[in-house]
Amino acid sequence: MDSLIWILVLAGGAGLIAVGVLLWAVGSVHRDRERAAIDWGRRVLAAQDEERRGIARELHDSVVPELINLDLALVGTPGGGGTASRIAERLRDISRLMHPGVVDHLTLGQALHHLTTASDWPFAVTLDADDTEGLGADAKLAGYRIAQEALTNVRRHAGATAVVIGVRATGGEVVTTIQDDGAGFVVPAANTLASLGLRSMQERALAAGGRFTVTSAPGAGTTITVAFPRTTA
Repeated sequence: MDSLIWILVLAGGAGLIAVGVLLWAVGSVHRDRERAAIDWGRRVLAAQDEERRGIARELHDSVVPELINLDLALVGTPGGGGTASRIAERLRDISRLMHPGVVDHLTLGQALHHLTTASDWPFAVTLDADDTEGLGADAKLAGYRIAQEALTNVRRHAGATAVVIGVRATGGEVVTTIQDDGAGFVVPAANTLASLGLRSMQERALAAGGRFTVTSAPGAGTTITVAFPRTTA
């Protein structure tokens, strides 16, 4: 009888070990897939940013000067002068949107100051930012793009009257929040953030080594929070 009990105990223990090994294997596969997805997203975003940088450079260095020269050549002709310069200025704006050069030389807070003042947003924008953040280049560009996308979403969907952006160096992280007083919405599950550009913002944050959260409710506005590790103190 005792032998039978021991056999049952050993069999049960072996079963638990087998289940544990299986769960570990499943978790390992899931983690590998998650890491591969993040790495793939990082490479796609890097390629997109490089392509945007090239197009922006071409617009700024080649197309815009040619338009200005054309405008000068048309001065004095019937209906000439001014049109090409207006097109050139618009292309400059597009170039800055495609690759914000200020991100390369300024802190995230300073770059966001340019973002919030360079466009005519249909709501009040308040920026409260540290000047010594210590972000790496990838995280800084990701933070800028996320804020840019968030402001665009507010303009298109939220019906907000005010947006407050905060950038704070807290411990080992730089935390950026974008809060609006708009209509709000029911936040979808983390794996279905395709609506309102949330998915692309989340992917940018993860690809740059950060974390991304969104809180919202109908009638209560929306707050987007993105945090990246600091590279310098």
